[in-house]
Amino acid sequence: MNRVRANSSPELTPSNRLEQHNDSPLEGVAANVKLLYKLVQDHSYPSKGAAAADDSRWQHRVAGILTLLDDIKSRVHQSNLAAPTTTTTAPPPSSAGATLTYAATAADPAEEAQRLRRELAATMAARKSLERMFTSLGKEKEMIAAELARKVQELDDAEEAVGDLRSQNERLLDKVKVCVAEHKAVAKSVGGDAQRHETLLERNTALSEQLLRTLDSYRAMKRKLKEAQEENTRMVYRAAEIGGGVKAGVEGIRRLREKIDCNGESEEIVGITEELDKLESLLLGYGRRSRSASATEREPTG
Repeated sequence: MNRVRANSSPELTPSNRLEQHNDSPLEGVAANVKLLYKLVQDHSYPSKGAAAADDSRWQHRVAGILTLLDDIKSRVHQSNLAAPTTTTTAPPPSSAGATLTYAATAADPAEEAQRLRRELAATMAARKSLERMFTSLGKEKEMIAAELARKVQELDDAEEAVGDLRSQNERLLDKVKVCVAEHKAVAKSVGGDAQRHETLLERNTALSEQLLRTLDSYRAMKRKLKEAQEENTRMVYRAAEIGGGVKAGVEGIRRLREKIDCNGESEEIVGITEELDKLESLLLGYGRRSRSASATEREPTG
């Protein structure tokens, strides 16, 4: 019995080393998937403090998500390249050590299938998280579009109000000129009529105060118009950044699908490819809606 164990131990050692070598590219996949899930949760459900911050955190989260996707893709690709193609041939019944080696080799496909199932489950979880993230991005896009439409309406109202104020200022200036002309004419014709002169002065003062108030209102409306234009520009830039992030995500998924297609057509890989196709269709539809919404937003602004 001890002789059988002594003969079988050296034959089992290479298979264990080979299994460790095959699993080495996937050692960090689980951690990366967990980190990707955390980033997606932070992006989809931001806290109150994060909602009040600037867009720098949002840009860092998008960059981190894309980096993790590239890393997971490269690790899966390395694992597919490192997987050996073994043939399960029965050993001769005369050697007990060969029998143990054959049992270890026959168990490898089951372990490989289990590992691929775990990877598929992790990929499905990441896909669902990405779907939730892009759904929240779609809602945010709709909110930005509604806000832009409201800002455009406010700009139109502000321009109309500025036009009305200009017309009112012109009418007031004409009245002031008429009053000054009347005052000069009355002063020339009736030099000693102090009461009429005082009445004209009071009227002139009232018109001047009204003109000053109108000018202050005009300046306030002009400042509000400038602020609304700056806010509109920031929102358009943010919408363009969201569209760029969606495009980068679609390109990364396409590259990952092409590399998976080159590595074989096993049942688990075919399932992953189908899930990637569905996710790519979702992202492409969202990108088309984003581009159409951006084009619609630019028309009233121009």
